[in-house]
Amino acid sequence: ATGKLYTRGFDRRGRPIFYMRPARENTFDPEGSLKHLVYCMERTVACIERRQTRLLEKCGEHFDDNGELGKLIVLADFRGYSLAQAINASTAREVLRIFQD
Repeated sequence: ATGKLYTRGFDRRGRPIFYMRPARENTFDPEGSLKHLVYCMERTVACIERRQTRLLEKCGEHFDDNGELGKLIVLADFRGYSLAQAINASTAREVLRIFQD
C-alpha cells in the first residue's frame, strides 16, 4: 500500500476526509486504480452512514446538521507530483464520473 488514496478522520463538522496523493501513484493499471478508488470511496461512504446512524440514535430526528450530514471532504495533495505519475485522459474522465455519481 502506497497511501495514495485513503480515508482518515473527520473535519470539525464531522465530515470524513478522503485523501488523494497522486505523487504516490506507482501503478499503470487503469482498471485496478479505478477499482481501488471505488473501494476507498465506498469506505468513505460507510463512515458517513455510521455517523448518520449514531446521530439519529443519539438525537433522534430533531437535530440540525446545517446540511452537512452526508457530505465528505476530498483533499488532494499534489506535493511531489510530476507528469511521471499522471494518469491518461480517459482514466481521468472516469475518475471524475465516479466522483459525480
